[in-house]
Amino acid sequence: MKLRFLALTTTFLLLSLASVYAISVLPISEEELTGRATVIVTGEVEDVTTSFDQDHHTIYTFIKTRVTRVLKGELEDEVLTLRQLGGTVGNDTLTLPGAPTYEIGDEILVFAGPFDQTGYYGVLGIYYGKYDIELDPSNGMKYVTGASFTIDHVDAETFEKLPGKFRPDKVSLDDFLSEIEGYVVQN
Repeated sequence: MKLRFLALTTTFLLLSLASVYAISVLPISEEELTGRATVIVTGEVEDVTTSFDQDHHTIYTFIKTRVTRVLKGELEDEVLTLRQLGGTVGNDTLTLPGAPTYEIGDEILVFAGPFDQTGYYGVLGIYYGKYDIELDPSNGMKYVTGASFTIDHVDAETFEKLPGKFRPDKVSLDDFLSEIEGYVVQN
């Protein structure tokens, strides 16, 4: 009987701890991202590094991006450094499920906001605020792909499904930038 009680208690504690670390992210539309973002930029990833924080408790990934176009906000220079929770340092790995990935040379569009006084920016909505810009070699055109293209959006307060618009898996970069610029003007 004691063994059964111990097993049930242990199972309950493990499930409770697992739920503490669960992350839920509501889908965010490009219009809402535009309103919340401090800066919206396109750029090329120049460097991706990981390190522990000062207390050696948390791992962060730093994404140095050479800015090619600013759609919203102001930057002091042509480099935007994003900070993202998670990464690998030596044998230690911290994983943030759903976090966007970055490779040197990637062309991206990000909706970002500052992390307090750290000088770093974070992508809004975890993966919803990062879009990949890809070149189609068959026609030489650039396209944008992103997580928000394939999901239904919901109101952040009521959780009701918002009317969506059909969007293919990839959108012309020029069309997408025009759409975002329109949202910037509205806000």
